[in-house]
Amino acid sequence: MWHLLDLILVSILVSLSALYIVYALGSMQVKRRMLELLIRCCGLRVYALFSPRAGSCSHCPAELQKRNLVRKFRRSGTHNGKST
Repeated sequence: MWHLLDLILVSILVSLSALYIVYALGSMQVKRRMLELLIRCCGLRVYALFSPRAGSCSHCPAELQKRNLVRKFRRSGTHNGKST
């Protein structure tokens, strides 16, 4: 039982570490896609929790940062020919 739990926890840790390495060493397109996936899977609240400086100002309240971030993603989607 404990061996299985250890195996699961180590697998999760290695997977998260690999994702972080891909994010840190990836190009801007890779980072943008990973952030979009994080927002779709976990929601904007979780993203804002882990990245408080997501918006253009670090001292703004979380709601304003969320609105700025959503506007930025909508603008980038329309520039690429995608509609949100």
